[in-house]
Amino acid sequence: MNELSHYLPAVYQGEFQESSALSAILSVTGEEFTAINHLLDGLENYFDPFHAPIKANQDYLKWLSSWVSFVYDEEWNEQKKRYSIANAANFYNLRGTKRGLKIMLEHFFDASVEIREWRNPTMVIGHFSTIGKENSIIQSASSEDYFFHVTVTFAGVDDRDREVLMRKVRHIIELEKPAHTIYALAFKEKKTIDGR
Repeated sequence: MNELSHYLPAVYQGEFQESSALSAILSVTGEEFTAINHLLDGLENYFDPFHAPIKANQDYLKWLSSWVSFVYDEEWNEQKKRYSIANAANFYNLRGTKRGLKIMLEHFFDASVEIREWRNPTMVIGHFSTIGKENSIIQSASSEDYFFHVTVTFAGVDDRDREVLMRKVRHIIELEKPAHTIYALAFKEKKTIDGR
């Protein structure tokens, strides 16, 4: 008996035969019904970043990331993409904070990040007067209170990759920092065991 025959009205169920025209119609419909049932049985996987399928021409991770307005780097591995989408709301909760910027930069670039917020005390000769240590000369006196310095340390990056990374780091900082702040950015290269 066809798996759809039990959905027929009672009057047709009693007379149902495997060789009838109704059986042929139900068998064609049944194939579609089975495919739809299979899709519905796993529907929750399409909404879970850790289980969303990746098939040819159907990148559900990209679709899910659009739901939370999160743009990931196409060069990331699948695990990092899934983790990022699942934690996008947590990233947004920290947006505009020192901690949030540090987490984003470390997560995006697998680098060590140090962020120093600049608090420029009033210059007092003999107490707070060493430029570069206690004081700084920056572009605008009114923006001193909103200045921070970011140092990103990468391991083993060649010159061409460094240019690309610098652009990407600046882009992330511009997206994540408070609009009224200014920053300076420094890159360091982590020394390997053999000193290179």
